[in-house]
Amino acid sequence: MESRKEIYSSLCDRYTNEISGLRKKIRVVSLLRLVVFLSWAAAFYFSLKTDLATVFIVFILFAGVFIFLLRWSSALSYKLDFARALFDINNNEMKALNRDLSAFDCGKKFVDSDHPFSGDMDIFGEESLYQYINRTCTSGGSEILAGMLSMPLKSKKLIVDRQEAVKELANDLDFRQRFIATGMIFKESDENRATILKWAAGEPHFLRKKIYGFIAFFVPTVTIISLILVVAGLLPLSVLALCLTAQWTISVANLRKVNSIHQSLGKKLEILFKYARLSELIEKKSFYANLLISLKAGIDNDHEGAGQNIRNLAGLMNAFDSRLNMFVGIILNSILLWDLQCVLRLEKWQIKNRDNIKMWIEVIAQIDALESLSGYAYNNPEYVFPEIDDSSPVWIFKDSGHPLLNPENRVCNNFSIEDYGNFQIITGANMAGKSTFLRTVGVNLVFGMAGVPVCASYAKIYPVEIFTSMRTSDSLQKNESYFYAELKRLKELADILKNGEERFIILDEILKGTNSQDKQTGSRAFMEKLIEHKGSGIIATHDISLGELEMVHPGKIKNMCFEIEINGSEIFFDYKLYNGITKKMNASLLMKQMGIV
Repeated sequence: MESRKEIYSSLCDRYTNEISGLRKKIRVVSLLRLVVFLSWAAAFYFSLKTDLATVFIVFILFAGVFIFLLRWSSALSYKLDFARALFDINNNEMKALNRDLSAFDCGKKFVDSDHPFSGDMDIFGEESLYQYINRTCTSGGSEILAGMLSMPLKSKKLIVDRQEAVKELANDLDFRQRFIATGMIFKESDENRATILKWAAGEPHFLRKKIYGFIAFFVPTVTIISLILVVAGLLPLSVLALCLTAQWTISVANLRKVNSIHQSLGKKLEILFKYARLSELIEKKSFYANLLISLKAGIDNDHEGAGQNIRNLAGLMNAFDSRLNMFVGIILNSILLWDLQCVLRLEKWQIKNRDNIKMWIEVIAQIDALESLSGYAYNNPEYVFPEIDDSSPVWIFKDSGHPLLNPENRVCNNFSIEDYGNFQIITGANMAGKSTFLRTVGVNLVFGMAGVPVCASYAKIYPVEIFTSMRTSDSLQKNESYFYAELKRLKELADILKNGEERFIILDEILKGTNSQDKQTGSRAFMEKLIEHKGSGIIATHDISLGELEMVHPGKIKNMCFEIEINGSEIFFDYKLYNGITKKMNASLLMKQMGIV
């Protein structure tokens, strides 16, 4: 079986050759356009010496060929952009497999220091889990992916449905990459998407007054008939002038509102073509996972399909943009009341699709986010989808490791807790692996409830809210000391548990900001409270006296530790988890090695 690196490398070679071939074709077509244009000019010059019919035929013939070459060139340019995007996708995946995530957005805007666990778990930010997984190509998809990781599912059915969707998409590399490449070609921002949705949800201005529909039909019709009759010599020029004056009077009277509509929708063609093409990809795809079938139904809810409807809107906007060419705009508004025609057609589309477009964009964003989860699953075929048990609290991970660690250096451990009120107390020397292990359990729990495989050989989880306290910091702006900030965090947890809510708890060193005796007393008291309520989880500590709670609460508290080997002045870490309380510490030795003391 080919490795993922071999597959991506092979695809890079394929698209490199495709890019080279397309560039050659584009150069040939460009040369043909030049030849046709020069031939056209020469033929037109010589045809002027003949009759008018010959001039007209030459003009039409060469114009048709030139337009054909322009469209061919445009199609080849799109194929070139698409091939470049596919090359970039596979090249970036090769880099990602080598732990280089610089090509992907890190989700910095989603960082929330008050979130129950995302800050402690490195969900967002540089070198984060979000950056590790994120392959989204829509702004909505990036937001939904952030929600999937920061608000994991609690329903077994929803988790299993998402697992099935992730499995299906993971096995369809071609569809995923074509989807992402399409999204990469057409750039988009949150503002663009919000503007379109705001416009679609708004109330039409011109269609509310039937007079505008009558004017848009009657005035241009009279103008065109007048033009024909004036050319035929059957009407005086003053009649045509009157019609043109009427058109410009109407256009100028509505110019402010028309400009407002155009400014709100102008330059949105790229995002519209993007969503049209993404919709069409989904429409053409057959799914078997229930979640994907349900999402696709949201795209197919109109007989024309979302893709064609959005493409129609793009066509209307493209026509509306003709007003940006002053010469063309003057002619169109003088004869056809072009601005009014365009806004009426746009408002008709708005009324017909106002309830659909938000759903279409949401569906595309949902599938976009699922594409990222599926890419993660595809890149890690050795990971397992956890068994979801909603009958009783149980959390089991066998051979679990942290997905951000290099597999060549990753050390895996087992973990299991059953029922609420049960905790593991983890002791160990500095740098022995306590904090990494806490994050390993937490991250795999988050991933398991997000519907993706976890870094383990086996996993079984009970869906539950997660609460962590690992990186509490002081705040000058809030005038909070480190210790007060930690107390606030613990108070938040205590209040949650007092309300009878369930939580999986991960704490790294309770009461770090106070003296040893005070810390010992406070930590014991807090642990007693945790055992009373619907909480379970892991507590890492340097305070080995907390291990005495195992005897006070047999079956509720289990001591585990990370040990080190000290050989003279050398320290060896194996990062393996053992039963019991640690017997070795290393702070003073590390300080000596670093020349601090």
